Amino acid sequence: MRINHVESLNQRIFFFTKWFVFLMAAIFILFACSNNSDHGNSNTAPSAPHPAEGQVIFTEIMYNPKAVDDSIGEWVELFNLTDKELGLKGCTFSDSKHDSVIEPDIVIKPNGYLLFGIGDASLHPAESKPDWTWGTFNLGNSHDTAKLTCNDVVIDEVDYDENNMTNYEVVSGASLSLCAGFENAQANDDMANWRFSTTQLPSGDFGTPRQPNDPC
Repeated sequence: MRINHVESLNQRIFFFTKWFVFLMAAIFILFACSNNSDHGNSNTAPSAPHPAEGQVIFTEIMYNPKAVDDSIGEWVELFNLTDKELGLKGCTFSDSKHDSVIEPDIVIKPNGYLLFGIGDASLHPAESKPDWTWGTFNLGNSHDTAKLTCNDVVIDEVDYDENNMTNYEVVSGASLSLCAGFENAQANDDMANWRFSTTQLPSGDFGTPRQPNDPC
């Protein structure tokens, strides 16, 4: 009887051990699959289609803030010219020397605005807190480029140069603002269609982030 009892106990231990190992293996497989799935999501298509050339344009560029340091005060404004949502996940924002890929699935609303900014979004003034940050590279304080590229197609590009702003005064601490009525990818190539903002922000600088620009 003692031998039978020991054998029965060993069989039970073996049975539970086997099922415990099986259960742990199943949990490990499910966890691994879940991680792979999450990783894969970072490479999936955006929730909205990418813009075509000229559908999203730059309408404002704060390249030389005065009330706050450049490292927390530079930003650019984009405007969606269409009546549909457009996704920017996987697109690239560039200046003349640097590129930064947009990894989060951000969407620009129909006829809506979006802000890109430098550095840490939480350090920006509240009125110009960016929807996405490009990193720590600075925009040039006299000339540079703002470019958006999706699927190797240049959606919009603006080259600003203070030497070409001969018909208006350059103002530090004010955003370079595309004149109202010139919101298209051809008109914003011409510095004659830009001015410096005159609307003062709570921070002390001048600009109209996420709002229609000042008239020229």
